Amino acid sequence: MGEQQQAYHGRGGQFQRQLEQGEVIKMEHEQSRKQYQPVTLTEVVAECHTQVKLGHGGSGLLPVIKEWIASGNTYTIRYGIGTLMSFYLDEDFKPEYIELVASVQSEEYYVNMMIAWYLATALAKQWDATIPYLEERKLSPWVHRKTIQKAVESYRITDEQKVYLKTLRENC
Repeated sequence: MGEQQQAYHGRGGQFQRQLEQGEVIKMEHEQSRKQYQPVTLTEVVAECHTQVKLGHGGSGLLPVIKEWIASGNTYTIRYGIGTLMSFYLDEDFKPEYIELVASVQSEEYYVNMMIAWYLATALAKQWDATIPYLEERKLSPWVHRKTIQKAVESYRITDEQKVYLKTLRENC
């Protein structure tokens, strides 16, 4: 067994195998949520959240997502924002979730990239709630520019929206 494979032993390995096999992890109660707190050995594991259905959705997962985002650990923060992006930008969306993500301050590339990815996706799904964060320059300059770049690259953003977003890159 190679060194990389050995890195996935223990609880992280079990979680990774469940992700690879497409198993559904159900979170029946608070203790289960804690048990499946992200075991992020690498960026690859942090990106796997979209392959897992974490419980039934709704508001039950939000307290845990907020803990992950506030954790101070780069990949746990990234996982929390990614989970919020995957499960709370459609029918369960609330504008306060954008504020939660936009308020994250970090010097970490992977955290800032996830913030930009979240906001670009939010622009595609929740334009009216998201665009003020760019118009009012509420983001760090790097996150501001990267959000616009990722949104402009998206097929889910209209041509008119792309033109407008490009005007928001100026003076940033």
